Amino acid sequence: MRPAWAAAERARHYVYDGSWPGLLTVVFSVFSEKRPALSVVRDRNQLTDLFAEAREVMTDETHADRVLAKARNLLGQRRVRELWSCHLAERNEVDRLLVDFFLLTFTGGAVDDVRDPTVLGLRQWRKHVSHEKHQMEAFVRFQENANGIWTATIAPAYDVLPLIAPHFRNRYADMEWVIADQRRDYGLHHHAGRVSPVQFVHEEEGRLPALRVHAALHERAYVHLWKTYFRSVDIPERRNLGLQMQHMPKRHWRHMVEMVGLR
Repeated sequence: MRPAWAAAERARHYVYDGSWPGLLTVVFSVFSEKRPALSVVRDRNQLTDLFAEAREVMTDETHADRVLAKARNLLGQRRVRELWSCHLAERNEVDRLLVDFFLLTFTGGAVDDVRDPTVLGLRQWRKHVSHEKHQMEAFVRFQENANGIWTATIAPAYDVLPLIAPHFRNRYADMEWVIADQRRDYGLHHHAGRVSPVQFVHEEEGRLPALRVHAALHERAYVHLWKTYFRSVDIPERRNLGLQMQHMPKRHWRHMVEMVGLR
């Protein structure tokens, strides 16, 4: 049961910086000012309603921490982490669902009732983000460069780098590696058991190009060997590209050494 002040006629648009603390600050503003969200966007230019009121919310870490602490108390750490993973979808519709879900939580609503469109919508988005996470864990391909650093470039549909960091930190604990997100111009750098975010800067406008890897001499041989093996087990007469793309989406091929140049 939502409070009376959450009526649709009191709703307005919210604009924030796209960060998780920023979204939690929006939640704080919704409650403190008793004005529900008509929409939640990361860029004011995304607003199409020229007449409804819009509120630009500056991120406030203190307010965000208060919202986070209350959410953890009511939902538990695991459920809050699931909400955070939905936020990584980077979709305005998801941000609106998240704000509505916090409203539902803090007013004693049924947060497990899948008949509620907010609850159902977030469950579906959590599955989408989780699926992308598992694909990245399966399809990341490292190449060792001349400096001994293993590098990989990816372009996930959602911002899943924070989700895949523990997997690669544990699996390649003795290697120094970098995973670059081509869409978002940042990546992860692992060294001596520590994973740190790194920002990439490039002169030209547009997306970050794939990392230029000056491969170590032995790495070139390994890449050639892997491609040779991949093609040797391929039977052209039995090739099913539809099934292959179902299990290995084509959008990932350009970052997988065995698929580069495949016809």
